[in-house]
Amino acid sequence: MPTNVNLIHVGAGTLSLDEGLSSALTVSVSDDGGSLAYSQSLEFIEIEEAIGAVDAYITGEECTFSITCKESEAAKVKMAMGHGTITTTAAAAGVKGKDELEFGSSSAVTKRTLKYTVPRRHNPALNIIIELWSVVAVPKLEKKFTKKGQTMIAMTFRAINDMTKTAGKRLGKITYETAEATS
Repeated sequence: MPTNVNLIHVGAGTLSLDEGLSSALTVSVSDDGGSLAYSQSLEFIEIEEAIGAVDAYITGEECTFSITCKESEAAKVKMAMGHGTITTTAAAAGVKGKDELEFGSSSAVTKRTLKYTVPRRHNPALNIIIELWSVVAVPKLEKKFTKKGQTMIAMTFRAINDMTKTAGKRLGKITYETAEATS
């Protein structure tokens, strides 16, 4: 029987990628919150001498983080697609400033770190922090328009094992801050 943690949904928060690096980007603030899903595949060992399974082992696992971003900019769409090249043109006399995103037919996979921070409901000074050590964007761009006219972008990231970490700790962590710092 597989282990499934379907959609740990956390509230409105801020998603950042590659925090602390020169490529760092605050991707979005989401009013709808983000969802973390985790599942394992198990294989059961059975023998003729026993009626049921005598042992089991894990054959695979999957961890994803999904969010609907409430802003639409070239850099955020590039993150949702997992690749692309942005060309910026500055405004000048008779020329509008613009960012152009060119994309498609890329075999490159960009790995990033993911951090999603959500204030706790009972104390906004404390946070729930989801960190995934190595993720790739799952390129399935879905842009939506709300009744308020906002553009929304659904984004999904899949965690990849960070082999520099100890077994059992290779995908990421969830931190629940429980008390404010003392003086």
